Amino acid sequence: MLFLLSFKYLKDFYFFRLKFVLVGLLFRLVVCFVFRRFLGFYVIFEFSLVPLLALILGWGYQVERVRASYYLFIYTIVGSLPLLFSFFLVFQIFSSLVWEGFQEMVQKSMFRFYFFIIFIFFVSLMVKLPIYLVHLWLPKAHVEAPALGSIVLAAVLLKLRVYAFFRLFFLVSAQVNRTKDFLFSFLLFGSVFSAMICLVQADAKALIAFSSVRHMGLVMVGLFTQRIFALQGVWVIVLAHGFCSSALFFLANFNYERNLRRQLFLVRGQGQRFYFVSLF
Repeated sequence: MLFLLSFKYLKDFYFFRLKFVLVGLLFRLVVCFVFRRFLGFYVIFEFSLVPLLALILGWGYQVERVRASYYLFIYTIVGSLPLLFSFFLVFQIFSSLVWEGFQEMVQKSMFRFYFFIIFIFFVSLMVKLPIYLVHLWLPKAHVEAPALGSIVLAAVLLKLRVYAFFRLFFLVSAQVNRTKDFLFSFLLFGSVFSAMICLVQADAKALIAFSSVRHMGLVMVGLFTQRIFALQGVWVIVLAHGFCSSALFFLANFNYERNLRRQLFLVRGQGQRFYFVSLF
């Protein structure tokens, strides 16, 4: 799908570089599911943001893409470096970074950095999902990225973060039970507030981006309930959001290429002209 969308850059001098970026992104996403060690998954996961940064800077729409890249880079550094530091702490204690090593740490409950690692884990993954209050990079990246970057970010990269949280959830399950009321209130407040922000958005891509923030809050609430039916609902929402959000970004780009604007109040009434698209 991304290669089909990239045909409009066929006459671009850097078309080969665009194909190289897309193939490199595909390789990194596949390799993410191969590693059993935390450090390998972490490195490949973080390197998957480099092609996204290249898409925003190289094929973005306007000058603001530089600021959006700064937001993406700074939020990634703030969320990633403490997590890497916590991995090194675990390796120093257990001499292993496989999944079973962390399970052993939880079972013994004698690791003095346990609560510190849980706090870092919460903060870093909530920045990456993102959850409301640490979400500012996502609307910036979506608005300034080309259609290729928005589709990759919404359909695949956000789902990789949910997968990482699911794999590491046993670390925080005990602490979630103690602070369940606060977490549910915080996440549901963020989801409701993101939905209210969607009501006043004039930019089509920003509207879809804030709806993604709202959905990620609902996904985290489902994970924190620790019930089988809730986990099934989480995967349904994740898969549905991956397909629907990327399709919405495709339609927003379809609209932008024909009207050269994304402001909703300027492109209203198009159902009278594009009957098939409005049905789709």
